Amino acid sequence: MKIEECGQISAAVRCEELIGKQRGMFVDRRERVLWSGRIEDLSEIQLENLERSILECHPDLALEPGAVVIDGEVRPVETPST
Repeated sequence: MKIEECGQISAAVRCEELIGKQRGMFVDRRERVLWSGRIEDLSEIQLENLERSILECHPDLALEPGAVVIDGEVRPVETPST
């Protein structure tokens, strides 16, 4: 007697899922990022995501519009007077 005939559909589906995983029929689509812990090793996209995450948690760290960082010091942008 098949499990489907007993009304155990969820058990049958789970069984098929486990068999498929064992045979390598499914692809794990979760993104796995290995990181050495060094910022220099991050890609541009990873750096942008890191910056965005930090600023979401600590908005007070954001630079004022037009500010630039020179030698680790934040200075306002100087515009020529007209």
